[in-house]
Amino acid sequence: MAKRLSAGARSFKAFLKRNGLTLADAGRAVGVSRVATLHWSTGVRTPRSPYREALEVWTRGEVVASSWGETEDEHKASGVRPYEPKTGTDS
Repeated sequence: MAKRLSAGARSFKAFLKRNGLTLADAGRAVGVSRVATLHWSTGVRTPRSPYREALEVWTRGEVVASSWGETEDEHKASGVRPYEPKTGTDS
């Protein structure tokens, strides 16, 4: 099953494509490697807060810093509680 991208990752990829920019261009603009931007654009990693904010400034608000949050699938899982085995002698 393919990983669902956050709104931030989708916006980031769309911004680069629309403007004819590369991952390396984005990395240079915000001070990270091309590999880091590749990880952001594919959902492998989420940029840390200072980089999310830098991307928002660099893209003139097209990639919103807060849009890198949870994907729909992560949100569904956030309400799940860990299994806790029953204790005691009840059978």
